[in-house]
Amino acid sequence: MGVAEELEKLADLHRSGALSEREYADAKEAVLRGATSGTTRIGEAANRYVTFQIVMAAVGLIVFFLFLFLVFLPRWNSFP
Repeated sequence: MGVAEELEKLADLHRSGALSEREYADAKEAVLRGATSGTTRIGEAANRYVTFQIVMAAVGLIVFFLFLFLVFLPRWNSFP
């Protein structure tokens, strides 16, 4: 269940009288706090993954250029 769905459910319970004003405010705050903390952890993991991808791309480029300049280009004149 998403955050928006949970907030809608809480609003419906509040309108029907099942939740008092204070209970509604506390529950809404808990839902929003949980969404924020979960988003932060997911955001940090995504940042680490993107950083890993950038580093691996740089390493791949370095390996490619090393191969190009040290192996392929010196043999370029020996090809028929």
